[in-house]
Amino acid sequence: MADSINIVDRRESKNLFEKYTVDQAIEGIGYGPFHRKLSLLSGSSIGNASLQLCFILTTISKLKDELNYTSENSIIFNQTLSLLFVGQILGGFLWSSVGKRYGRSKAFFYSSLITSLSLLVSSFISSYVWLLISRFFIGLGLASIITVDYQMFLEFTLISKIQISHLYFVSYWIIAGVIVSSYLSWIFVPLLGMKLTSLIYTIPSFIITYLKYKWKHESPRYLVKEHKIFSAADELYIMAEENSTKVPNGSLIPNIEEENDTYCSTINLCFKPPKQQKHASYILTNLFGVVLSLISGIMHISLLKSTSTNEEYKSVTHAIMSENFTFINLLWSILNLLSIPIVIVIYNKCVKYQRHIILTSLFIISGISYFILALTDHFYVVCILSIPILFSIELGYAILFHHMIDNFLPIAKSYGFSLMAYAVAIYALVFLNVESLIIDSFVSFKCCLVLTSLIEIALAVGNIYGFNDVIERKHESGKLSLDELESGSLMHQEDTTTEFEGEEEEEIIKAIEKEIEEENEHNGILIEN
Repeated sequence: MADSINIVDRRESKNLFEKYTVDQAIEGIGYGPFHRKLSLLSGSSIGNASLQLCFILTTISKLKDELNYTSENSIIFNQTLSLLFVGQILGGFLWSSVGKRYGRSKAFFYSSLITSLSLLVSSFISSYVWLLISRFFIGLGLASIITVDYQMFLEFTLISKIQISHLYFVSYWIIAGVIVSSYLSWIFVPLLGMKLTSLIYTIPSFIITYLKYKWKHESPRYLVKEHKIFSAADELYIMAEENSTKVPNGSLIPNIEEENDTYCSTINLCFKPPKQQKHASYILTNLFGVVLSLISGIMHISLLKSTSTNEEYKSVTHAIMSENFTFINLLWSILNLLSIPIVIVIYNKCVKYQRHIILTSLFIISGISYFILALTDHFYVVCILSIPILFSIELGYAILFHHMIDNFLPIAKSYGFSLMAYAVAIYALVFLNVESLIIDSFVSFKCCLVLTSLIEIALAVGNIYGFNDVIERKHESGKLSLDELESGSLMHQEDTTTEFEGEEEEEIIKAIEKEIEEENEHNGILIEN
């Protein structure tokens, strides 16, 4: 209460000579403790989503054993994963709608609450039907990674500050989730079993939910759009107070520039103007190969763990897998940790190479590895070949994220991340069911591995001949540095807004103006220039 009185007194004590927008206020406030707290909260939520997804995907065969599932139709049991991705896809639209209508903080909190409760319920389930239901609601909650967690940070960030360091911010939290998931499952599943381990996994989710509940700050952008000017001003003054800075003198303008409203922008912006459409197609095409490699690897490992014809060999294999069933997951952790510095090295030392050439090399390596896997099912061969495969997956995704940040317009960068997240969920859903049908039809997974290998090689060829005209922008600011990582935070970013030349700049401005006009006509709003 005392803080609120001080804030009001400070605001009333100023002489109001000027007007300012939310963006001008955020620029004046700068970055500080407030943004670090929000960075940790939204980042930890992203990390929790990757932790839960990693645990669910890598322990699917263990769960099958726990439920004593004996059906030979893999597509039926794999619906536990399908409904997870369906929930994610629908949840992305749900939380986006909740954020627009009821406030960003409500979507931020309730998405996490549903995730926590669903995870808790799933820990006690021993029925296949109830497992399907719980998986759907888990996916619904984990969809916050698509449209809520990342967007919540952007609500308090200048559009011009969305730079390549966002790659590190998102990637390092995802890596943290994968590493924690790997070691928790490595330690607890052999000792406690799936149910107790699942219960342990709910703890970080409930902690994050509690922290989100304590986070009482609403987006000033949302408050201005809802004509709650004084509430928006209070939020800005609280930000300034925590950052030990000041809000610009004057009064807050009761409107917001549509081109800076990332939450209410649409995925359609990722395909405007035409040149950006080329980059979006490039990202979606290559993401197709990355996700295909991921799903094929997960299903192959799952089948390798759960199938054997010789009972004696099966018991030996089961003993090995009990101790090492997360071995590949641990390799994933190490490769994730190494991939970001490697991306920086590639960016700094190999600028002369186009990224599609690097992706071509990764797809060729992945394709050859899967072809070899089709010839053998020895566990240690799988472990060795998992190194280039997992490295290709992580490095490929990092390069595509990097490409999106570099080449998308500022207003489209936030939804570029959502576009990639939606694409991953949709591709995973399709590949999971298609490969399950192939397994059930041919009673062998080798056919899937051969198809994956051929598709990866085809994508490599397509990258060479189909995306030669994808021009990558080079920053005049020079090389990237590991010093920019700031332990995963986005503090002390430099405004390195890309400069566009001649016709390209004119084309982009026209596309943005057209988008704003269409939105205004739809809502019946007149903008005063």
